[in-house]
Amino acid sequence: MSKARQKGTEWEGRLLLLLREVFGPHVERAGTTKGIHDEGDFLGVPWLHEAKKTDVPHFLQWAKTAQRKSKDRWAILWSGDQRKKDGPFVMVPLAFYLEMAHEYHNVEPGYTYEELNAAIEQVSGVSVYQRGQVGD
Repeated sequence: MSKARQKGTEWEGRLLLLLREVFGPHVERAGTTKGIHDEGDFLGVPWLHEAKKTDVPHFLQWAKTAQRKSKDRWAILWSGDQRKKDGPFVMVPLAFYLEMAHEYHNVEPGYTYEELNAAIEQVSGVSVYQRGQVGD
């Protein structure tokens, strides 16, 4: 196993422990599923989770890939730049973040993903998180 792959595996192992604390003991690493069957790096979580262990981030590339795999709800779990002792960080679509924020604060009425996306488009003039594409 390459040194880079070993670091990625260690990062996924650390995240697995954290995700089990939040979602329960049934959460597992997904293994080596690739292609159209790739549903993220973890199984037993309510939305797609992608673990990234690299000093140099590729945010747009990661977002586009996650958006293709899961239309509405996904999270990129980036270790951060360990050379600068930055991180870790999580990246999610804005509509998903707003949905979580509404749920956290029990704001009524609740909004659907589509309604939040429409509000973002109205405010920004751009629909960044259209189904199946990010920033295209």
